[in-house]
Amino acid sequence: MSERVHYSPNLIYSVGTQIVSRKPVQDSNGGIAHPSGAVGVVVKSPMDRQHSYRVRFSDGFEAALHHDQLAFRLGSNGHRSGGDGGSSPPHDI
Repeated sequence: MSERVHYSPNLIYSVGTQIVSRKPVQDSNGGIAHPSGAVGVVVKSPMDRQHSYRVRFSDGFEAALHHDQLAFRLGSNGHRSGGDGGSSPPHDI
């Protein structure tokens, strides 16, 4: 399936969402801190898509990334991957 199921031009990823970088992530000196494809977690979400996310990577490095520089990470089963890696069953609230 090549179509996006839940696409919204106003979508903002929430804190705790796992993402994948679409481009290399630069450090403060302009060097490459993480390659394209690195997995991180959103630690601060912007109010709109004109501002950047704060993303933390597994080594503790944090970077500001805009929405077009990241992609939502799906778990190995093709479903949403949350903070627990998507291993827990869904809960009714």
